[in-house]
Amino acid sequence: PENDIDCWLSSDIAVFDGVAIRRYLQQLQKGRQEGNWTIWKDVIGGEKYVIGVDAASGAEKGDWSVAAVIRVRTNEYVARIRGKIPPDMFAQEILRLGHHFNDALVGIEREAHGHTIIGKMLDNNYPNLHYFHDYDNISGVSVAKPGWKTSGKSKPIMIDTFGASIRAGDLGAWSENLFLEASSYIWEANKAVPGPHASDDELDAVMIAQQLREQTPIQDNIRYAATSYISL
Repeated sequence: PENDIDCWLSSDIAVFDGVAIRRYLQQLQKGRQEGNWTIWKDVIGGEKYVIGVDAASGAEKGDWSVAAVIRVRTNEYVARIRGKIPPDMFAQEILRLGHHFNDALVGIEREAHGHTIIGKMLDNNYPNLHYFHDYDNISGVSVAKPGWKTSGKSKPIMIDTFGASIRAGDLGAWSENLFLEASSYIWEANKAVPGPHASDDELDAVMIAQQLREQTPIQDNIRYAATSYISL
């Protein structure tokens, strides 16, 4: 291997198909940059969108906070927020992003700082939050809770869905960072993890968004409009 990327892609412990990732890395598009936002394709009126969110502390040496937008009908990863953003400020940006993309369905990972984001979204009466059903051992019934729950059951499905979509070329995506993160994902003791010094924040956000898309029906009465790639 000539570099770190080829090292991981050529490894037999790589989680995702190296040939598929190389193909995506050859068709990158530079989206329109607006602060922490990157927009590859702008919103289309009447279309459905979903947003997967992976939140972090906002610390300079910490993880990235990412919100990934996927257009339901076409399975295109059209926009993102990515930055080292304090949770309260990140929540405000997600509110703007969700409203901008037609009140998109938002799924926020329910871990650590995700709880802060969920609380802010509820306080602001955001109209389209994803809820998951969790079994309550005390009451013995299934309880709906806001957010996305990544678990030992859901994570393999998330990985399988993303892997199948890039092998088939079904995911429209032009983010270099997304595929750099995917290229470093490896198997470690039968568990998929980022390689040394690598991150998976954008990858997680996209995989959550894909699962929301799987659960979102596509309307048949949408007025079609022409779209084009946005690049600088």
